[in-house]
Amino acid sequence: MACAYDREELPDEAETETADRRALEAAFHEAMVRTYERARDEAHYHAALLLRMVTEKGGLATAWQLLHHPVVSDGFTALWERGRVDLTAEAVVIRPRFRALFTGEELAIASSRVVGASAHTTT
Repeated sequence: MACAYDREELPDEAETETADRRALEAAFHEAMVRTYERARDEAHYHAALLLRMVTEKGGLATAWQLLHHPVVSDGFTALWERGRVDLTAEAVVIRPRFRALFTGEELAIASSRVVGASAHTTT
């Protein structure tokens, strides 16, 4: 039985994984932008610094930087005070769709911040 494609015509597995990774990173970036917009529109919080970081560095690099900072950002605190921890970068990080972009340690940091803040909501 003849094969419809030569092996050379099929996408290389590594190329497919790389393309999938790039697509996931792009989706994460868009999710970060949408989260900024929702924070602005729904919580009346204008996270200008977050938007600048996402625009200049990209969503993924911004998330990594926030996760590796020893304390939560001022934006995280402001959203916590509004009862909207769901609109933080950390909340985007722990979405099941994006977990593959982060290490176990990064996921643990994001999760502990979101869960810890949710347990101590001010509203």
